[in-house]
Amino acid sequence: MTELNCERVRDLLPELIGDQLDAVTTASVRAHIARCLECQTDFEVASRVAGSRFRVPAGLEKRVIAASVGRRGFQWTRGRMAAAATIAVAVIGGSTWLSQMLPGHATEVAPVPASESAATPAAGFIGVDDAFTSGTSSLSDLTVEELQKLLREMES
Repeated sequence: MTELNCERVRDLLPELIGDQLDAVTTASVRAHIARCLECQTDFEVASRVAGSRFRVPAGLEKRVIAASVGRRGFQWTRGRMAAAATIAVAVIGGSTWLSQMLPGHATEVAPVPASESAATPAAGFIGVDDAFTSGTSSLSDLTVEELQKLLREMES
């Protein structure tokens, strides 16, 4: 295995402490810790934290549940989602229209070529980024299937 840097060793500390690394990686991490004072300190702190057991105060779970009863957080209802989508389309469309009206703006804009991944999203999934990087200039240019996938993504 190649020599590890401090960042990688810090990432591997929980697995080292939990004895979840293979023998070669364990040896490499321990060798790095042996010669790096900063990583030795991090390892000692992580080991102490992992070794300590914290007691949860009696009744804490019931108090948390009782305090949360009756509180409602913000929820994305279908109406709120539609309003947010309408505003987003208006802002994007308005800024596109306005940028075309400014002096010196090219009248012909070459479309961004769609990549293979944008044309065939992985596992049938299209994200917001896929819609805007696929070469389409607005939501009206998306297919019905792409719009349905985008709506399902926004609802989840």
